[in-house]
Amino acid sequence: MYRCTVCGEQGLDVKPTFSPFGVGTCRCGNTQFKTDQPPPPEYDFYADSRDIQTKYDEWRASPDGEAVYANVRERALRLKERGWKHFGIKALWEAARYDHALRVGPDAAGVKVNNNYTSRIARELMDNEPELASFFEVRILKS
Repeated sequence: MYRCTVCGEQGLDVKPTFSPFGVGTCRCGNTQFKTDQPPPPEYDFYADSRDIQTKYDEWRASPDGEAVYANVRERALRLKERGWKHFGIKALWEAARYDHALRVGPDAAGVKVNNNYTSRIARELMDNEPELASFFEVRILKS
């Protein structure tokens, strides 16, 4: 249940957000609502204690992971064919994120292209594609 943060009246048409606040309009004119209920578990991005590599491997096996990998791979190979010796993985990652967002659309299921996976996909591409060996600059993994 959401209550107005000014007058305390219960909000009936309040839209929940990722925080304990909701968005709507109260009769008093306030647009902030607060709940004492915890956010649903699907919004708790920090509850998953698995390491990044495990999460990456699971994501890569998903249809989203396959599509993004193929997109980044295709772009990297085209750049290599055009004469680039090195390129930033982040630029390719963001281009793939944009393409994926247009294809899939907004989805409440969560993040489809996680920034934590950028260096992992660069390593995987360089391992799997001989022509992309040393195409991306990577650092030692910390986690």
